[in-house]
Amino acid sequence: MLAIVFSILLAHRLAASQSSTNLSHLFSVESTNVGSPLDPLHPFRYLHEANDYIKDGKYNEAILICSKVIKQLDCPFAYYLRGYAYCLNKDYDKAIMDLNEYGRTNASPSIFFLRGCAYFGKEDSTNALDDFNKANDLNPNDAATHYDRGCCLLAQNKFPQAIADFNRALEIDPADTSVYAKRAEAYLENGDIDNAISDCNKDIEFNTNDADIYLTAARAYIGKEAFDKSIENYNEVIRIRPHDADAYAYVGFLYSQIGEYKRAVSNCYESIRLDAKSALALNNLAWVLATCPDASIRDGRKALELARQACVIGAWTNSYEVGTLAAACAETGDFKEAIKWEKKSMELGLPAKELPKAQERLALYQQGKPYRTKPQKGVS
Repeated sequence: MLAIVFSILLAHRLAASQSSTNLSHLFSVESTNVGSPLDPLHPFRYLHEANDYIKDGKYNEAILICSKVIKQLDCPFAYYLRGYAYCLNKDYDKAIMDLNEYGRTNASPSIFFLRGCAYFGKEDSTNALDDFNKANDLNPNDAATHYDRGCCLLAQNKFPQAIADFNRALEIDPADTSVYAKRAEAYLENGDIDNAISDCNKDIEFNTNDADIYLTAARAYIGKEAFDKSIENYNEVIRIRPHDADAYAYVGFLYSQIGEYKRAVSNCYESIRLDAKSALALNNLAWVLATCPDASIRDGRKALELARQACVIGAWTNSYEVGTLAAACAETGDFKEAIKWEKKSMELGLPAKELPKAQERLALYQQGKPYRTKPQKGVS
């Protein structure tokens, strides 16, 4: 979207500054020799070359040309273009400085939009939102501004407002299917699982190689306890990112939920092979080895080892990891420790919906009994 906005603005600037110049001559630009003086009558021919470098992903070359124009010629627009290049090169502070310089005399929607992108790039959603609001006030019918403002609102957990902006972006530009992915995230975080899944499916129709949309879909299907569908989507993530340790860890967890324990163990071990310090994988494997109803899969001592590793990595602050340690202690017959850690798990802020299960486990430990999972249906 940045490229679209910039191309429109550059075309306008070129037309405005070259009323008496043959455009074919302007667009046949020779390579700029950084050591030679520039032609003061045609600054935009050099900026056009810089833009060509930007389109080719050669941001440093574009920055060099813009810097030379700024140094030798009176062309404020070079600050905008260099700020754009800095932004794409993820040098957000320099981008903001250049855009501030250009914006002193050119308060246009594009300035606020691009500076908002730079602020958002450096994870300053407050200033980003302020700039996107200014851009929208000046041009309320720009789809890119609504999209990026929606992303800011999503980052600030303002889900209904984010959804409204994504809706408006699609009204203005129905062809921009990338909006579906972000709106799906907003729907999911807002608890609207059905619309989240619908938007995921819409985006996947056009983009089958975006791992993130499959991640959103996988999370949404977990919310519906359609674990088979969630596994399908995590496997798509693995297809696209075969070294994604977390995806294997989640697949392992989901297989354990539907009673396919051998697959659960296999996927967790693969996750650990990819990332030996993944607390998620260590915890998930420990949980299966400690609580599986199949005695041939259970391994209390190994579960205890893995659970402790996960707790150390998580600095003993994750309620789920501490709860897994409690289950491992119970499996090895150390019910005193199991009771201690189950209580600690609840103290660490276990979600309210998980408290009844934790209390059930605690009651078992107090009776000297280990906990056994029960497979859920989990099939859509």
